[in-house]
Amino acid sequence: MKKTFLFALLLSMATTLLAQIPNGYYNAASGKSGKELKTALFKIIGPHTDVGYSGLFTVYQKSDIRPDGKIWDMYSGTTNYSINDHNGGYSKEGDMYNREHSVPQSWFKKASPMKSDAFHVVPTDGYVNNRRGSFPFGNVSTPTYTSNGGFSKVGSCANPGYSGTVFEPNDEYKGDFARIYFYMATCYENRIGSWGGVFGKGTYPGIAQWELDVLMKWAKEDPVSKKEIDRNNAVYTFQHNRNPYVDFPGLEQYVWGEKMGTNFDPANYNESTMPSDTNAPAAPIFSLASGEVAANTVVTISIPTAGSTLVYTINGGSEQTTTSTVTLTITQATTVSAYTVKDEHKSNTITRSWTIESTTPPPTGENLWVRVNSASQLKAGSRYLIVCEGESRAMSAQSSRDYRTETNISIVDGTIQTEVNASGKPYAIKLGGQNDAWTLLDEVENVYLSLEVNKNKINTSQNATAASAQWTITFTGGDTRIANVGNNRREIRYNSSFSRFSTYTQGQHPITLYVESPTTGVNTMSLNTNSVNVYDTTGRLILRNVNPAQTNFNLPAGIYIIGGRKIIVR
Repeated sequence: MKKTFLFALLLSMATTLLAQIPNGYYNAASGKSGKELKTALFKIIGPHTDVGYSGLFTVYQKSDIRPDGKIWDMYSGTTNYSINDHNGGYSKEGDMYNREHSVPQSWFKKASPMKSDAFHVVPTDGYVNNRRGSFPFGNVSTPTYTSNGGFSKVGSCANPGYSGTVFEPNDEYKGDFARIYFYMATCYENRIGSWGGVFGKGTYPGIAQWELDVLMKWAKEDPVSKKEIDRNNAVYTFQHNRNPYVDFPGLEQYVWGEKMGTNFDPANYNESTMPSDTNAPAAPIFSLASGEVAANTVVTISIPTAGSTLVYTINGGSEQTTTSTVTLTITQATTVSAYTVKDEHKSNTITRSWTIESTTPPPTGENLWVRVNSASQLKAGSRYLIVCEGESRAMSAQSSRDYRTETNISIVDGTIQTEVNASGKPYAIKLGGQNDAWTLLDEVENVYLSLEVNKNKINTSQNATAASAQWTITFTGGDTRIANVGNNRREIRYNSSFSRFSTYTQGQHPITLYVESPTTGVNTMSLNTNSVNVYDTTGRLILRNVNPAQTNFNLPAGIYIIGGRKIIVR
């Protein structure tokens, strides 16, 4: 009975899916695989109707309603929202739902049509959404927050290749979000090169390798559901494009996975083509993730399963085989695909791509400020700029109406070159205090930034010991959160509608800190006078075009290669 029921259900799902795909919709992608397939799909699904941000609520009435008539929330397992329950605050889980950008808006600078693309903007509990912030998706090792019943989690990343904080959705929806990210990397192939977060670094693969590995696993373990099929069909009626990774379960294997050598055939697609070899050897291990590297960086490919043979290609060339570790020297843009074989069983195919560092001329002269990426770069006595990267604005003078004015700045490769503390220029903030009680001194007016009232304002104070003049500074998903100690629900953000920096409880643009360079931290040494790049010990680029005459680069503790020499930062 169970098998009969399951077969009937799958048959029903397949019939529904195929009935909704317009005849010939995917024909242009036929016969392609890998990078070419992704580009062909982009040309098919890229053109679509922008429903508008307010129009999402209309879409949700068709796309995200549970069988009981309530909003289908993929972040919380205990909410029961009606379609109009989206006005108000989010002081706790269950208050209201909002429109969650599964790809955070800060990553694509709130640009349209991504801002209102219903495939990735989904209704979720507002409080859990705020707790997620701009964290990427991943598996959590040690939770710092869990939603009701442990449904969703925030915490340190358990996946290799990333050591930051991640948001882990429930197992029930991991495949849903994986296919949403596959869609976004494909639909916006012509835009993702300028995005932040886990996207960028060219059109292919388009997703950071560590994240792609996570999503491929999630997609396989949580296959396409009827909910996704119904949602795909509903969104299509509004946007007039589709998510091909829902229409063709396992399609990601043809684009990024072990089916990259097999041509896609939409007319004769069979879900059984998904990999299912339980006796397959472990996939090969690359010593370096995809990314931008220095010329002559060495990469190794090792074989984890004894007795296996490594099969690999370089830049689409002929297959090469070996039973030993492969060592490659990267001298040009290089893409390597590799898998292992043992006793006629084949592993998943792993693909890594590297590009050689750019030779863009560096900023020269004085007044250089570099991006702050972690709390280890916060030092009392150092000077910082508060910046909205998405809008290219920096905080400036205090307004008589209790907010901070703004000024235009130019950001090049995580570096700003500007004078400060003058009319029309950014105002530097001198950091004081300590963790969980930082002070922000406006050196021009000799006052501390503070928050004296629970409103969208920034005040000033002479009293550095008051909670209202103290701030916590944390880093989430590439953004900086500067929250007031006296009212920790309010944080400094940029309001583009009114061109100001102020404190807010939600919404507005995130900020980033830039620190004056040089600062303390790297041992003094004699270097040549040409600009240099900074790399970690694996060869990945950390900072570009810095002046070696400076002795300090505001780096976290570790070992770096600067100007060809190994430097220890303590």
